[in-house]
Amino acid sequence: MADFNEQKVDNSELKSSAQQLDHVLDKIEAEKQIFFQEDELKKDRAKKIVFKDLGWYWEMIRKPVLILAGLEIALYLLALAPNLKILMMEVFDPLMLLVDLVFFGWLFASVIKKKKETAWQGLVAVFLAGFALGFILSIFKTFWIREYWTLFNVIAQPVYLGLLAVVIGLVVSLFVKRKN
Repeated sequence: MADFNEQKVDNSELKSSAQQLDHVLDKIEAEKQIFFQEDELKKDRAKKIVFKDLGWYWEMIRKPVLILAGLEIALYLLALAPNLKILMMEVFDPLMLLVDLVFFGWLFASVIKKKKETAWQGLVAVFLAGFALGFILSIFKTFWIREYWTLFNVIAQPVYLGLLAVVIGLVVSLFVKRKN
């Protein structure tokens, strides 16, 4: 019975078991390296998406937004003249939306090309520009039109122009080479 409890182990089985164990440990080590590489890539991506402070964005958008808001306000002021009202409100007012779209595209492209920043920073810049422009225009329209719906416009127009600016920025990003 002592022979029954003792089992003879073949050396070839030990080698194959040891080799299998080494192979499994190598696989585990390789998986660990892949797992940690993915963590490092995520950290690198998080480092790339760095937003500037609001002062930087304000410096970028201040002059163009004020000029564009001034143009739109001048359009309303010129509409006070009886001879120019139809021309200003029916022709130039819809064209101002095209001017806004061109402005948002130009701003996005200038952030990417001239300032050599990432697409995220360009999108944030155009969103803030659209939001600021919409806020200025909605405040002006609140006093100009003097109806209750214009109070809701103070919320709606900045968000609308901000989102429109982001869409334009995304479209322009298809054509502008971005920083890696």
